Amino acid sequence: MRKSNYIPLVFVICIVASFVFSGCKKSDPETYNEYLSWINDPDNGYIKERRVWGIVYQARYLPSDYLVLKDLKDKTIDLKNTDSLFSIYDSCLTIMLTIGPNNELQEKTDLFMNGVKDLNEFKERVQLLSFNMSEQIKLKTGNLISKPVLYNYENIYGLKPDRDFIFVFAPESLSQKEFYSSDTLDVIYEDKIFGTGIHHFIFLRNQINRKPLQNKLKNQISI
Repeated sequence: MRKSNYIPLVFVICIVASFVFSGCKKSDPETYNEYLSWINDPDNGYIKERRVWGIVYQARYLPSDYLVLKDLKDKTIDLKNTDSLFSIYDSCLTIMLTIGPNNELQEKTDLFMNGVKDLNEFKERVQLLSFNMSEQIKLKTGNLISKPVLYNYENIYGLKPDRDFIFVFAPESLSQKEFYSSDTLDVIYEDKIFGTGIHHFIFLRNQINRKPLQNKLKNQISI
């Protein structure tokens, strides 16, 4: 009797679970605002985060969809030029690293100026943030190690508690196929500002390669 009752019970559980998971499955975004919410959802794989000593380190993969959409919204390009722009952005990998205080420990003082004792140390800190951050980060794809080819940091002079650093990676040659084909992207950041050590942010290629709005843009569908 136990065996005959057990099989239907398992069957019912599986049926219920299938309905639950199918109902919870997230659909692809259809609009610009939906897309922003979609890539900002950590479950979709574009954001990785670590918290150490009251400091939050967040690495965000910026897909070509997002970069083209941003250019369109900023009116820096025309919709008819999106094909060539997609090709350019798809040839690189863009990572934004955000460093800031844990909200629970956030203070009014500028986190990045904490511990600076005099003008010389202040100049060294500004030099590090403005020019040397690219020396602290690298990208591992398979066995290939890449350094940033472009780096951008905007000094906001303490107007907000965190800082954004944008790094663009590209292969040195077309023969470095691992840059595009590895299963994972390992963003490795060595913190020389606060001395918290080496941080790994691992992205799965099958997640970040999704481009839900690219075909719509190419077909000139309104966003």
